[in-house]
Amino acid sequence: MVVNILAKGSGWDKIPEKPEGVVYGVNDAFLRTPCDITFHMHDLNVWENRPESESSTKLIVMAANRNPRMEFYTIRPYSKIPHAKPYPLDEIVKHFNSNYFTNGISFIIAYAIWKGATVINLYGVNMTVEEEYIAQKPNVEYWLGRAEGMGIEVNYQWEYTSLKKSKDGLLYGYFFDQWRL
Repeated sequence: MVVNILAKGSGWDKIPEKPEGVVYGVNDAFLRTPCDITFHMHDLNVWENRPESESSTKLIVMAANRNPRMEFYTIRPYSKIPHAKPYPLDEIVKHFNSNYFTNGISFIIAYAIWKGATVINLYGVNMTVEEEYIAQKPNVEYWLGRAEGMGIEVNYQWEYTSLKKSKDGLLYGYFFDQWRL
């Protein structure tokens, strides 16, 4: 199964118009590109009352309800989106024997592996901007490493992402002769 993971960083718009497989989007990425499943891994009951997110949460609720065929996962049922379902956290934690999740993308990658992905394509998954992403990057790399270790093909947008790269882009100790992929 081919899984296309859609985030909102640079390169999100490079996803094919009709990609092979399914599209899993994070938060409000489905407002830009249709998604088969959206993962909003925040408590929307709390999130909608935060001044900085009140309008975007209302927009997500309205748009999600206009797309009742799109699966929608959040951390718990959410009455304002009747078709929203709780993320299957217990099953996934037991399956992988890991509860290491620091961001929505990691939850999506684990779900994709759990559902049988054979290929994972990343669009707009950069982890290059803001301190928050820098702290979350190792967790995304952890789950992608688990995927690759299981033989799942992972395709990166190298020109946009900091994933699987050092801070300066150089290999440790190889300051003169760099080995590149």
